[in-house]
Amino acid sequence: MVRFILALALCAGPACGVLLVGTVEAGMTRVAIMLSGEGCTAQRQALIDALSTVRGVVSVDGRTIPDHLLVDVAHEETIAEQLVQTVNSAISSASCKAEEMKSCITADLPH
Repeated sequence: MVRFILALALCAGPACGVLLVGTVEAGMTRVAIMLSGEGCTAQRQALIDALSTVRGVVSVDGRTIPDHLLVDVAHEETIAEQLVQTVNSAISSASCKAEEMKSCITADLPH
């Protein structure tokens, strides 16, 4: 079984660093969902629970990157828009919003 290590490059001026965001099994896709708004923190576990019921979701990490949910899905079974819609439907406060974060976390892996 092959594992890929994904990293997020953090740059501030001339200094750059790398934050490891975990490993993803081969054949899987990681979707990063950014949560914005004051009401998101209190709802984090409910949002994780809602995502966990979506077909194809293998795991949800709500701790590694603040204000983000990292969702590992079986490749092509679940699309990012469906995950974001699930989170936004589960949000019970107008002060919280979810959107897909397109970055190197969700970038295609080299072949």
